[in-house]
Amino acid sequence: MANKFGILKKGDDIMTNKFKIVNYFFIFIGLIDVLIFVKIFPPVYVELILFSLFILNVIMHIILYTKNKSDSSEKDGVLLKKLNANQSIYGMIFSFIFFFLVLATTPYTLKMSRILQQGFDSLVGFLLFSVMFFVYKFCDSIFDDGNQLFQSRVGGFYINPKHPIGKLVFLLLFLIPIYIILSSIFNGPIPINT
Repeated sequence: MANKFGILKKGDDIMTNKFKIVNYFFIFIGLIDVLIFVKIFPPVYVELILFSLFILNVIMHIILYTKNKSDSSEKDGVLLKKLNANQSIYGMIFSFIFFFLVLATTPYTLKMSRILQQGFDSLVGFLLFSVMFFVYKFCDSIFDDGNQLFQSRVGGFYINPKHPIGKLVFLLLFLIPIYIILSSIFNGPIPINT
């Protein structure tokens, strides 16, 4: 069974639980990378480790999504919807944590070459894009249609990406990481790490 927020309880889906455990393992490695490795190795290696963990997590999300989609004939639509919402929550949390882990290494990137600084800024943009993508996917799984713009929750509200205004809001939010990525590529390092 799953609760009304789409969080699966223990034992509901074995693959999702394994996915959650591996997520926590990646976060643990990321913390070691930022707290210890950054003082030992050059910043570029620290960023490569974080980037590799991020890519592995994206691959895991694709595998989980493919499995859920292929099993849709064996599950009712409500359970499949909650599985996708659950996946989006973990993706959002993972991306959000890694976004701040990367930002925590900012002081160590000041002496990197221009091209490495551009790579760092692009990584920040990609992680921010990932956070917003999973927020979008989670909000999309909450609403059934585009009739309602907001849904209240504890401490705030959800925005419906199916509503025309909701689509505009998410489009504007997605422009922020896209701007960071394009600016870092074409205009050189931006003031993220200065």
